[in-house]
Amino acid sequence: MHIDKIGKSGYFTLTLDTELQFPEKYWRPFLDELKATVRPHDRDYDQATQTWTIREAHYQAVVELRRKHFEKDQISLF
Repeated sequence: MHIDKIGKSGYFTLTLDTELQFPEKYWRPFLDELKATVRPHDRDYDQATQTWTIREAHYQAVVELRRKHFEKDQISLF
């Protein structure tokens, strides 16, 4: 899972490798909470690349969700 800011565009990306990185039991609750936290008009998902584009105002909330759902030693902080 990678979080990258997109220059000064006001958005960042969240890329998931759901098939290789974690079983569904780990990432499904994260995605459910992400969808509940970030309004639909503030996020978009590209299924081909498994990448979310999210309005930068939600950056800290997404970082906290990631910490909540995944072990600290399984993520690299940017």
